[in-house]
Amino acid sequence: MAGIGIALLHTPHPGRSLRFLSLRAGLVVVVLLATVAFAAPHLAASADRGPATYIVEPGDTLSDIADRFGTTVDALAALNGLLDPSRITAGTVLRLRDDEQAVHPVSTFSYQVQPGDTLSEIALEFGTTAEAIAALNGISETNVIRTGMALGIPTAQMASRSASMVYVVRPGDSLSSIAEAYGVTVSSLRQTNGLLTDVIRVGQVMDIPASSLPQLSAQTANALQRAAGESGVDPYLLMALALMESGWQNHVVSSAGAVGLMQLMPDTAEWTVDYLASGADNWHLSIEDNARVGAAYLAHLLFIEGGDVDGALASYYQGWAAYKQYGMYDETRDYVDDVLALEARLRAGD
Repeated sequence: MAGIGIALLHTPHPGRSLRFLSLRAGLVVVVLLATVAFAAPHLAASADRGPATYIVEPGDTLSDIADRFGTTVDALAALNGLLDPSRITAGTVLRLRDDEQAVHPVSTFSYQVQPGDTLSEIALEFGTTAEAIAALNGISETNVIRTGMALGIPTAQMASRSASMVYVVRPGDSLSSIAEAYGVTVSSLRQTNGLLTDVIRVGQVMDIPASSLPQLSAQTANALQRAAGESGVDPYLLMALALMESGWQNHVVSSAGAVGLMQLMPDTAEWTVDYLASGADNWHLSIEDNARVGAAYLAHLLFIEGGDVDGALASYYQGWAAYKQYGMYDETRDYVDDVLALEARLRAGD
């Protein structure tokens, strides 16, 4: 799992360390919002020959797309230079046929007009012109636009917004559902878009961090695998927790005194060694012992929470007593969502 680092910036509860991993963005691709305003949603189409391109949505497979558009997996793979047709990424623009239109498609997404919007304001927001929007939608610049109507927005100019994937918020979306769909974290999603709250609106354009995970060394992977097996916890969950806590780095010591790969507080670590992880006395220096203690403590929390993963992760971050007394703090909910998003990415082999 080589790669650049994804970074998760949290504002931890007092007494916890600031957790971070590095963030580096990838290429800009556009995800289409399908609406009734377009006969063929998320497509750049020819009036007489059918769609020229298709933008992959979460859950799509190349086989499904081939069946939908009357072609074959092999043809799509060859046309788009896909080395592994079994793996396609949401947001990827696939060419459906080999012609000039497919090579230079007109990409659009749909924006739902909000109260008070004007064409010029919408154009300014998305880095295009009122003329371009009007031409694409077959309206005059002087036309009154109605709240709730769907406007096609040309996306050629959108590459300057940021070096990340772009998603247009749909009805029913939340930050956590978008983060889960794209295998990123709520915290990185909020940070990338400069959001102070979790409130998002239909039609809002979100920048999706397109990052890969940091390098996991063989020593760290082996230590976590052995620790997970010893304590009977899911190895992917333990790897995700370690990634969230330290970025898979055993030399990290937080300002609050949390130590190592699993960011163990000394009192918690000593109690765990005494009762749950006998022999792991060198937890403050040894990556193997640190992993053993973290896994044993996580297993203990899972046990007392009756197998509830959310509750166990919340207790690991917030402290079990505070979690039971006050429930999850807002930052704890973010932390849990982020760990689970990382677990999903690791399980998928990203």
